[in-house]
Amino acid sequence: MIYGLRKYFLDKGSAPKLPEAFSSNSTGPSPLDILALNIIDEDVLFPILLHATAFEYNIPSRLSPEREWTALEVQQALAEITGDYNIICPVIKFADAYSEAPNSQVFLYSFEHHSSGWTWPNWTGVMQGYEAEYVFGAPLNFKFQSNFYKFSEEERLFSNQIMQFWANFAATGSPSLRPDEFNTHSKNLNWNNYEVRQTIMKGDKEFDISREYIVLKSPTSRIEHNLKRRRCLFWHEQLPMMRQKMIRRCQTSPPKEQKPTDRLNIQPLPASQTAKWQMPAFTTLTSASTTNKPSLISITCKVIATVIASVEMFY
Repeated sequence: MIYGLRKYFLDKGSAPKLPEAFSSNSTGPSPLDILALNIIDEDVLFPILLHATAFEYNIPSRLSPEREWTALEVQQALAEITGDYNIICPVIKFADAYSEAPNSQVFLYSFEHHSSGWTWPNWTGVMQGYEAEYVFGAPLNFKFQSNFYKFSEEERLFSNQIMQFWANFAATGSPSLRPDEFNTHSKNLNWNNYEVRQTIMKGDKEFDISREYIVLKSPTSRIEHNLKRRRCLFWHEQLPMMRQKMIRRCQTSPPKEQKPTDRLNIQPLPASQTAKWQMPAFTTLTSASTTNKPSLISITCKVIATVIASVEMFY
């Protein structure tokens, strides 16, 4: 999301700086505008799909009953959708497909530890790829810490645990099984193979334990199931189904051609308004301005066909 926000809120060479608050009466972009123009792909840029996404993730829009949204609310909503759309759900889709292949060995993890020495703002959460520091033992490397940032003693133990998981997997094919062991049944934290469909019986009740994964977090990692299941079904099933229905409707009953509404007119804010877009940890130099708050995008069946053709040519 840090890169996706640069069009509006990035001063060259720095991190994004969001305004103190977003208002439904503001002349700047709404969170839904930011989502459409910077984060998601063309094949989702239909108004009905955008508003379905806003509803699913509680993303503020000009149709929301709330009239004003804090920067933190906007940050959290956009950060979650960016992570799900670009990273988490595509990885889970791959894990689902690969795990159903014969003799597959898939082990899924979610790294959720925010290192004590990180300088990123808390709203960024845990950045993608930062588990590599623990996999390669950065908390045990004092030269790394003298050049970058420090780790706690607890994080050094956490790094040892992660390195053991990775070494076990390389040696035995299972992150929980060491080369000198025969089984893992007695372990409190047993990281099992990822399977799409798996249930167990406890008494006369059946429990779903599908899609097992480990949450890697200090001081205590844990086993969970069905990571982001609802949200990934939304991206991989619900939205594509809605999109296909729109396409079929256009193909069978094309509407009369209409003039599109004006597109967003991106302009810098006047200097007199810039001060309203500041907060202690954030500084905004430029933003977007629209005149009469036009609809985000006016889509006709002709536009839908053009977008589909462009996507098919790209792939």
